[in-house]
Amino acid sequence: MDKSHVISALFRKYCHLMGQAKRHPDRADEYQADMMHVEATIRLFRADADLDSLKPIKPRKDTRWSKRGYGVRTTIEILKQADRPLSTREIAEEVMRREGLSPDDKESRADVCSSLHMSILRRVGKDIVRVEGKPMRWAVL
Repeated sequence: MDKSHVISALFRKYCHLMGQAKRHPDRADEYQADMMHVEATIRLFRADADLDSLKPIKPRKDTRWSKRGYGVRTTIEILKQADRPLSTREIAEEVMRREGLSPDDKESRADVCSSLHMSILRRVGKDIVRVEGKPMRWAVL
């Protein structure tokens, strides 16, 4: 029976662990131990596996929100309370205030803006609409 999907998943897991060990050197020992276990499992399926040729997978950045969907839910809440359509920047500044962040920090504001903008674009037509004009402004349906 072909177990290629199992081996692929184990290789991917091993690469993810290498990336995590690289990103978090303070916890590298934990990741090294996990990598040893995954390597042993790989050897059960393929004794001749060349793990030295594998490259680490860069881990995703931690999300700035506490839970998935928090940014877009907060955006919709802000738009419902607003008396006019708001730009992405105005929404981002209000989200930052609610999170206790300073809207004056340009780098953080830019990160929040880009994240919210992409979330808003995915919701256009569902519960958010674009209002004509520049800059783009948003309102709820």
